[in-house]
Amino acid sequence: MVYLYRAIICILADTGCSLSEIGKILVKDIDVRSCVINFEGNNVRFKARKIHIPKKSMDVIVKYMKSIKIIDKPDSNLFNKKSSSRTIQKKINDLANELNLSSLKSRSFRDTFVLRKISEGMKLDDLVVLMGSTDTQRASRYIVYYEENINKISGDSGHFLDSYE
Repeated sequence: MVYLYRAIICILADTGCSLSEIGKILVKDIDVRSCVINFEGNNVRFKARKIHIPKKSMDVIVKYMKSIKIIDKPDSNLFNKKSSSRTIQKKINDLANELNLSSLKSRSFRDTFVLRKISEGMKLDDLVVLMGSTDTQRASRYIVYYEENINKISGDSGHFLDSYE
């Protein structure tokens, strides 16, 4: 179960993808060697894209896949056959309760990912592509938020998994 939580958190934190996108990840969408996850997109809200994730996170995802014996099953859903946004959010809520973090929400990971990319100097157009968004206006609200709160947002504090080692 520990690998399940870590895999979910790694994907949320390192891709900025939505819960609905996570629920659709198949084993074949994960390129372990290149540390890339391919997101199909749904042509309505999200476009197809490839997102690179840190090796530490990919290692966690591989350990998770091995622990549930799906690493050699390319058509298997990463989290389960009926993964839905609600199911994954329930797992996040369970983890939040276990850690006494009532404010932990899946949306927080997406917001933090975007703010991190802005603080690294990513341009809005590139950010929109990375997020798979079809709406530049939606992404531009992060720029405004970032500029209003730049003094509160700290710089690079390393990878969030560093504290688990």
